[in-house]
Amino acid sequence: MKIVIVSDSFKGCASSREINDLIEEGVRRAIPDSEVVKIPVADGGEGTVDALMSNTGGVRCFFDVRNPMGNLVTAEVGVINDDAVVVEMASASGLVLVTPDVRNPLIANTFGTGQLILHAMGLLYRHQSEFRKKLFVGLGGSATNDCGIGMASAFGYVFIDKNGNVLAPFPYNMIKVSSIDCSHVSNKLLDCDIIGICDVRNPLYGTQGATAVFGRQKGVTEDTCALLDDGLKNMSEVIHSQLGKEVADSPGAGAAGGLGAGLMAFCNATLQSGIETVLDMSNFDEIIKDADLVITGEGCIDSQSIYGKVPVGVAKRSKKHSVPVLAVVGQMKCSADELKPFGIDAVVSTVGPSVLPEESIAEFGNLIPDVVSRYLSYR
Repeated sequence: MKIVIVSDSFKGCASSREINDLIEEGVRRAIPDSEVVKIPVADGGEGTVDALMSNTGGVRCFFDVRNPMGNLVTAEVGVINDDAVVVEMASASGLVLVTPDVRNPLIANTFGTGQLILHAMGLLYRHQSEFRKKLFVGLGGSATNDCGIGMASAFGYVFIDKNGNVLAPFPYNMIKVSSIDCSHVSNKLLDCDIIGICDVRNPLYGTQGATAVFGRQKGVTEDTCALLDDGLKNMSEVIHSQLGKEVADSPGAGAAGGLGAGLMAFCNATLQSGIETVLDMSNFDEIIKDADLVITGEGCIDSQSIYGKVPVGVAKRSKKHSVPVLAVVGQMKCSADELKPFGIDAVVSTVGPSVLPEESIAEFGNLIPDVVSRYLSYR
């Protein structure tokens, strides 16, 4: 029996690779002689570089860049081959880099992500090739809400107010931006295909936008919400008038505090599904052709999981090859029946009548193999 294990990380507990190992442990208990193939995955957020490096045999390079508050941090670039690299904005501008006591969404910016992209492009252009260069940017886990103006300033864009004054690229200044000076921007940005990969489809601003939906965890308050959201709206209008691009309502524009919109505006980037990209680059369709079962998972599965999350992305691909799918989750906040139309045949959870959510988190290393082996033994 061939079983393919392709779980997302359980945030706050373990990486995709570690969860896959725990699921395999459960498989081995129930079906010792099974053939197991493990594929680390991510949806564009933390773990994307790790997944692609594991699955493609790429190499990692490390660079010092500025974190959201301007302090030095070491971030990585994954070199897939001579023509493609991948970065995670979270490694330069992520929420995990800023402790709760100093989070300030009026100041936190993506300048370090811009630096990291420039380093990545430097690696790409070391090699001559007949193929067009590709740079993938994982969007997720951000501490920022700046529409990518920090990143853009690292590229050479200059933001100017109505009086002709140069503005520092901080989020509180977005509302003041009247024009954009592009005269110092490198043409290399136009000579490379930049692809933002993410798992959200939110617009840039408004009730479903970056600030309203994702801002609270970054420190956005009732007092700062309107200023930041109005700033994002103003940026979309200036981008339209100055650069001729409509970005506000593009699916994913609100990803990573509006960096989705910023990539489209300042890098001519396209946005695409994170999990679809990772599965494509991991040769997933070929691997599961002769599989008997696919096991996927995530820390919490809910009604939002149908919108680009790992389990549903994996299930949709698996169904094309008529392979049944089991999801292993921590918390389950929707019914199994809600997930069946999206290709997930069964769900097992580490939380149950005798196991509370906090106990599940503390004991996930034991519970995951237990629920997997129990399901497969009675299947």
